[in-house]
Amino acid sequence: MAEYAVDSPTALADPFGEGVTLVRDFLDLPFLEHVITDTHFSERGRLGRLIAFIAQSRATGDPQAVGIGIDEDSALAIDADGTGRFYTLSGGHAWLVEPVGAPGFAPDGALDWQAVTLTAIGPDSVLDIKSMQVQDPAVSAIARVEHGALFDAPTGRP
Repeated sequence: MAEYAVDSPTALADPFGEGVTLVRDFLDLPFLEHVITDTHFSERGRLGRLIAFIAQSRATGDPQAVGIGIDEDSALAIDADGTGRFYTLSGGHAWLVEPVGAPGFAPDGALDWQAVTLTAIGPDSVLDIKSMQVQDPAVSAIARVEHGALFDAPTGRP
């Protein structure tokens, strides 16, 4: 069986589907206990899949789960005190993805979430990973998921 990376439409259509897998407990990193990360974020349209991973995590016992997506050629460095600073070679961002409340699921498994807060962390931003507060965000927006479809995402890609 060939391995593949699940795409956003597939993940949102069924966050518990075969390709939506989370690996837990393989790293023990301070401040990242409830954080799911994804890379090549905007370039590969991964917002929807990160939201689906968060939905799966919240529905299976981690109601505090949030996500951080990192764009290509970029890094989010977190100091020992929990201060995060963003660096990029390509004008990208780190995206803090914080859905509001618990996820909903349609009878066919499709995800519903009325509000997903999106905060873009840029070179002038500072992230306090302990409180998930961003000083000087590059972009702030609210997205929503209706029956597996993503709306109002500032990245312009599902």
